[in-house]
Amino acid sequence: MSKRSFPAACVVLQEHFQPLGLEASMDSSTTMQVRIFSPQTGATLVSIAGIACRANLHRDDIARIIDEIESDIRLLQPQLLSQGSAVH
Repeated sequence: MSKRSFPAACVVLQEHFQPLGLEASMDSSTTMQVRIFSPQTGATLVSIAGIACRANLHRDDIARIIDEIESDIRLLQPQLLSQGSAVH
């Protein structure tokens, strides 16, 4: 199983959450933070910190991060799920 660098994993996350915008950054050596935003306005829709992460990620790690982000969206901004976005 190949690993992806953090920047490459971020591209996968961005593609998954389109048409919403996504910015991600490492906030420590073991956690990341994610901001989901409206590409039209730049307004932050959901901000999530403390997601377990590493500098190099397996495909399963990326899938877990996607699941965690989607779960948080369901809790914090469930209307985003009904707007026809790519979020499952």
